[in-house]
Amino acid sequence: AALWLVDEARANASLVRSIGYASAAVQQLLSIPLGLEPSIPAIDTLRSGKPLWISSKRELQARYPHLRPLTTTSRRYRVSCLPLAAPDKVLGTLALTTEEEQEASVEERSFLMLIAQYATQALERLRLLDAERKSRARAHEAAHRMRVLSSASQAFAESHRDLEASLDSVVREIGTVFDSAVGLSLLQDQKLNTV
Repeated sequence: AALWLVDEARANASLVRSIGYASAAVQQLLSIPLGLEPSIPAIDTLRSGKPLWISSKRELQARYPHLRPLTTTSRRYRVSCLPLAAPDKVLGTLALTTEEEQEASVEERSFLMLIAQYATQALERLRLLDAERKSRARAHEAAHRMRVLSSASQAFAESHRDLEASLDSVVREIGTVFDSAVGLSLLQDQKLNTV
C-alpha cells in the first residue's frame, strides 16, 4: 500500500507512507511531478480523479512498460489506485497491491472506494485542524503586538515620565515582540541620540 498526497502548489505528489514495497522503488517514487511523462498509475488517478483497476502484473507492464524494472518478477498481483477526492480537488491517491491476479469484484471495488472516502474525510479534517492551529497562532501573535502597542501608547501618554525613559520602555517592548535587538535614534536639537 502507498499513499501519495498532492502539495499545495498542485505541482507534485509526495509519497507520505508506504508498506510492502522495495526500498529502491520507494526512493524513486518519493516525489513525483503531476506532469510526469510517461506516467504511473498513481499520477493517472490524481489527474483523472477516477479509480484505476489493474487486474494483473502483465496488465500493469503492458500499460506502463517503463515500470517493468520496478515490478517484482516472482510475485503475482493486481493494483488498485483510489483517488482521495474532496468536492473541489483530488488530495491524493491510495494505491493498493493485492497478492492475486484477477479482476476486483464489484463488492471489493465498492468497499475500497468507501475506504478512500473515509481516508479523504480524515485528510480534510487534518487539513482543517492545521489551518485552525495556524489561524490561532496568527491571532495570538496579533494580540501580543496589540498589547505592545498599547504599552507603548500608555508609556507616551504618561506625563510624569521623561521622553528618554518612555522611548527606552517602548524599544524594549518592541524588541520582545520581534525577538531581536531594536534601537531607536532621535534627532533632537541637531544632536543624534540613540535609545
